[in-house]
Amino acid sequence: MSWLNPLVLSLAVIQALQGIVLLILLRQVGILSLRVRPAGAKTMPSGPVVGELVPHLTLPDMGGTGLTLQLPPPDEKPWIVLFVAPGCSSCQHIAPAIRSLSGETGDELGWAIVCMGRRSECIEFRDQRSFGRSLFCYAADEIRDLYEIGTTPYALLIGPDGNLIAKGLVNHIEHIESMINAAREGRLVRSSSS
Repeated sequence: MSWLNPLVLSLAVIQALQGIVLLILLRQVGILSLRVRPAGAKTMPSGPVVGELVPHLTLPDMGGTGLTLQLPPPDEKPWIVLFVAPGCSSCQHIAPAIRSLSGETGDELGWAIVCMGRRSECIEFRDQRSFGRSLFCYAADEIRDLYEIGTTPYALLIGPDGNLIAKGLVNHIEHIESMINAAREGRLVRSSSS
């Protein structure tokens, strides 16, 4: 039995060394992930052109507030206009983030959710979620065609002058945050479609 003790001891030492190596590797992965900036919204080639005036649009808020979404915006702040669809799983996934982000940035940014699809489904979509301080508007197919929205969730960041600052597919909260950062920095985002 005395030969077991050195063997057990050496196995314990090997396991301890493996644990230390694993912790070092996990630390390095964490450091690398902190250095990588989150990906911005994926820009699509179709739709309004960044830097140009967006097409005029007026939509009433479905929440009964009496407010309307007007593009170009009548106030002196940028607007994020998010196009969603009731059957879109990514749209459902980012809804809580919209509520939170619109609350945090409501004084510096305007927020509008434009729901596309059957009107009854859009009403149900709105009623099942809370979008915070955002206007919630219904859009018929003509709006989809006017802004060339191919897929949802899709966002437009529109400057106070009515010019498009950024646009893109926003499947994750990081994508929406990239638009907020662009609004805060006042820069045009002309990223590639890759």
